[in-house]
Amino acid sequence: MPRSIIESSDLESLDFPDATQPALAQLTGARIEHLSERPFPRFLEDQVARHPTKTAVACEEKSLTYSELNARANQLARHLRAQGVGRDSVVGICIDRSLEMAVAILGILKSGGAYLPLDPEYPTERLVFMIEDARPKLVVTRSSLARELCHAADYLVLLDHDWPAISRNANTDLTEGPEPDDLA
Repeated sequence: MPRSIIESSDLESLDFPDATQPALAQLTGARIEHLSERPFPRFLEDQVARHPTKTAVACEEKSLTYSELNARANQLARHLRAQGVGRDSVVGICIDRSLEMAVAILGILKSGGAYLPLDPEYPTERLVFMIEDARPKLVVTRSSLARELCHAADYLVLLDHDWPAISRNANTDLTEGPEPDDLA
């Protein structure tokens, strides 16, 4: 059996439904339809409570614990909400694979938004088309990529430039989060 990112001991504490229920699909031996009952950010918050100091994401020599990832995502989610992101808002994300990408995806989901992946390796014309077609509320990116996007997106959140302001937000879990029926 292939090794999973989620440890089997962690699956026991995720409170999956009765194994006798018919499955739409399976994820590491657990029923995936449970994800329709509770949004992903809530599962991550459970992991934070159980394993705050365990590594959640790693990229090259850098890593974030569950607690660090969750705290940064909460700060970003509050910042996004202040910019008008809410349930069913589409938020573009144009950033290379990095710890910032993990924070951005989780922050968007925690804000109630759905993320639109915009690969920074795509030609500018493709990115512009995708943004104009999807009309995201805003695009989360870095300063180095902003020039490619600024004429297509109405509003950019530059993680590297805006982080001092973003980090002033509370890092605690949001009381109102995404719902299972949200777009994401």
